[in-house]
Amino acid sequence: MAWQTAGSRRSIDRPLTRLRALVTRPMRNTFDAQLVRALVNHGNGGVVVARYGAVSSDSPCIAVPTDIGRLWMPCSDMIMRPIFKMRGTWEPDEAAFLAHHIAPGSTVVNVGANVGYTSLVLSRIVGPTGQVIALEPEPLNFKLLCVNTARAGNVLPIHTAAGETTGSIRLNLSATNAGDHRTAPHEDALGGIDVPIVALDDLLADRSIAAIVSDTQGFDHRVITGAAALISRCRPIITVEFWPFGIRNTGDDPTEVLRDYLALGYSRMIDVPSGEDVTGHTIDEIIATAMTTTDHTTLALLP
Repeated sequence: MAWQTAGSRRSIDRPLTRLRALVTRPMRNTFDAQLVRALVNHGNGGVVVARYGAVSSDSPCIAVPTDIGRLWMPCSDMIMRPIFKMRGTWEPDEAAFLAHHIAPGSTVVNVGANVGYTSLVLSRIVGPTGQVIALEPEPLNFKLLCVNTARAGNVLPIHTAAGETTGSIRLNLSATNAGDHRTAPHEDALGGIDVPIVALDDLLADRSIAAIVSDTQGFDHRVITGAAALISRCRPIITVEFWPFGIRNTGDDPTEVLRDYLALGYSRMIDVPSGEDVTGHTIDEIIATAMTTTDHTTLALLP
């Protein structure tokens, strides 16, 4: 894999040219936090995407029509792809919530960006003067994220997971769901690979971030832990998947995770699918609301 700049409406300045020269070497399972931070700090002068050859025959992909345009997805995906084919959208309640609360021109972070659907939703919300920093660790998903978001002009894909620390981590790959690769043990796993991981505090130390949108299969609380300084400094809107089973699989307690979210001192907590304001509810009541229809939900923290 090599990197190139694309989609800029303005000329690319010399600092990015120098960075580009540094990243032409093959990507390894190590992470240069300083380098990627410099790429992010380049801002809107140009969007950095990965340049790939044709998709190999052992990872066939298909274009699926959606409400944000054509989306390339792995043919092996048996969950998200059929839903897109049937409905043309994904979690519209969350998209509507984000559109209501995120202002045009904002810089936002999409952690667990998958193939780019949510990143493109956010791209439309923040508009041409905003930026979406999209993090995805799984190689094929990342390839498709780059392809799918290249047209947007304001999405910066970065090949990494996010968590408490910067380094590398084992990612267990789902055989049938491109959105269900996990750091925890996985009953449907094809196997595992080592991927880079970064703390958002390391990556975004000098950026003003308006929102963190995270969906990482039971790992979101670790993402938030690694963003403690950013959250204290910027007070961004936060959305996280709350999935008790996945949280337990990481070795953590869902009750303690909720306590940690509440301890951030945000003014409101919203259960996004139901629209219910659960601010002031007990931990048990929040969990009961989250488990009303499925085994997971999206929680939002509003400053």
